[in-house]
Amino acid sequence: MSAIESLSVDEQRLAELGYKQELNRGWSGFSNFAISLTIICILSGCFTTYGQAWNYGGPVAISIGWPATITYLLSPFGRRNDASICGIIRPSFSSSIARSFRSAFSNTSIS
Repeated sequence: MSAIESLSVDEQRLAELGYKQELNRGWSGFSNFAISLTIICILSGCFTTYGQAWNYGGPVAISIGWPATITYLLSPFGRRNDASICGIIRPSFSSSIARSFRSAFSNTSIS
């Protein structure tokens, strides 16, 4: 019996396509950092704004305001507006960083 005949149907199909069946459950250092940072940022944002929402808006702000805001931000209209705002802000922000970087590593002043 050859090696291909001992494979399952799925393994044979993958072999025909040039792949070997494997399951890789490992995370790279960057993946672990990215997921951890995302969780930390989301949790810190929730905890810091919860007190403000409770103090200034009360239960209505929490029970209606947050779901409405999340629904808007996840809608195509909200994403389009956010993209247009980011498109306007980003060039000016990155140019200020570039100017600061140039001035920090040169003897000339910012022009």
